[in-house]
Amino acid sequence: MKTEISDKKAKIKKGNIYQITDSLIYKFYGKKLKHVEFDEKAKKKPKHITFFKKEGISKVKGILSYDFSVNYETSAFENYTLFLIEYKNDSLAKNSFRKLKEDNESIINLIENDEWFNPNDNKNNPEKDRVMVFSVHCKSGGFIFRKDNFLISLVETCREPLTKEKMNWKDYENEFMKGYKVFEKREFLNTDCDSRNYYYEN
Repeated sequence: MKTEISDKKAKIKKGNIYQITDSLIYKFYGKKLKHVEFDEKAKKKPKHITFFKKEGISKVKGILSYDFSVNYETSAFENYTLFLIEYKNDSLAKNSFRKLKEDNESIINLIENDEWFNPNDNKNNPEKDRVMVFSVHCKSGGFIFRKDNFLISLVETCREPLTKEKMNWKDYENEFMKGYKVFEKREFLNTDCDSRNYYYEN
């Protein structure tokens, strides 16, 4: 009986994240945006979602920007407003966020040691390739944080947010974190336009 109650509470918690997301999107954009759910077989999906640790993922959703609600390219990172990566429990989400921090530290080490585009690298190194792609995609900008068993990845670009009311990226990020009630243990990965790596902050 206790297990059933626990499972029910977990479902309510997960559902709330999707509801909160829709409310925030409507607040900023004045309309509900198109949701796209990805699975392992999906061919046209952004490389961005391959950065997250696969172990324990139960669902991955992208929310397309309203500019692309009719004719859209589902593989383009910049065409999205945010991604929701749902894990089976909080612990798995924490581990995935920790792995992202480690990947980012690897990128910083590569840059500092002038090993960024070393022609002598072993070309059959999928792990390094994945980390390199992580870095390339961050040049547009981005903001990643955790709430419960979700990793939430806001898509940012080299222009101001396309919200119905003018705002900058810092305010946009803060409003999302407040909306998800992320007050304690505020830790996130953030990067600005044309940067080669994220920076970690808490």
